[in-house]
Amino acid sequence: MKILTCAFLVVSLTVAFWGCSKSGSDSSALQSSIDFSTPEAVRASGAFGVYEDGWVGVEGEVSLRNTAHVPLLWIEGTNVETKAGDESLRIRVLVADDTIEVLSIASPGDFRESILLSRAHSNLDTISLRLISSKSFVPSKLGTSKDDRILSFRLRKIELVPMAGSTASFPSSVTFPGKVDGDSNVQGIFSDGWMTDSATVTLYNPNGKKTLEIRGTVPGNVFKGPATLDLLWKGQLLLRQQVEENFRVHLLLPETVLKESRLKISLRPSGAFVPAMLNISNDTRRLSFQIESITLK
Repeated sequence: MKILTCAFLVVSLTVAFWGCSKSGSDSSALQSSIDFSTPEAVRASGAFGVYEDGWVGVEGEVSLRNTAHVPLLWIEGTNVETKAGDESLRIRVLVADDTIEVLSIASPGDFRESILLSRAHSNLDTISLRLISSKSFVPSKLGTSKDDRILSFRLRKIELVPMAGSTASFPSSVTFPGKVDGDSNVQGIFSDGWMTDSATVTLYNPNGKKTLEIRGTVPGNVFKGPATLDLLWKGQLLLRQQVEENFRVHLLLPETVLKESRLKISLRPSGAFVPAMLNISNDTRRLSFQIESITLK
């Protein structure tokens, strides 16, 4: 990966920007946090392609110093309302040619989005990020001002921070019963732990924990044959294990999986049932196994 030597944003515009060139800055001047809220901060940061008022264009690039090798990146800004149609904003964040996150801001307003870097990226002393926006406009064409720049969003702050105090946002385990409604990290498992035909759980592993443990129960006298649970990662079968009434599944994570700080695991049970149809209860949900906990250890 090409390591750039100054903090900058490269924007696809043919106008003058404040900042420095890719080759004209001392890497020792890089910071782990850049505050774009004032013109002085923009000039001092050496950020190329950021206007003094914090506006950026469709595509940009910024470099941060990370000699402390912290894994958590925060991006703050504003999705400004244009009244020109779809107001949603998607910012694709890349390191080299690898997309590490797509930030989705559904509506206008201030946003503060977090990204958990992989260990390979957080171990770099300097990390260079490309920011590609889905939204752009020219204020003068909208009639909102005489500004003829091509703009996307306003950048307020980019910073690398330690994980301390942020573990609640990046769980390494989930237990049931639990409040999972609206939790994007848990899909296909109800708050009481009952799983449907399939489920996905996203856990965060910046410290490289090597084992995934799943505890749960299989209802008796429901399935005709032996019950099995498949664990998959990116469509790849990692484990297929027969499970009994009270089970504990241990998966030693492969090295390819350990490289990721965010681990999205799919769970596929061998069967499902509807309790009401079997006269077990009035529950009309389609269920399979009841999960107690999913934990990285």
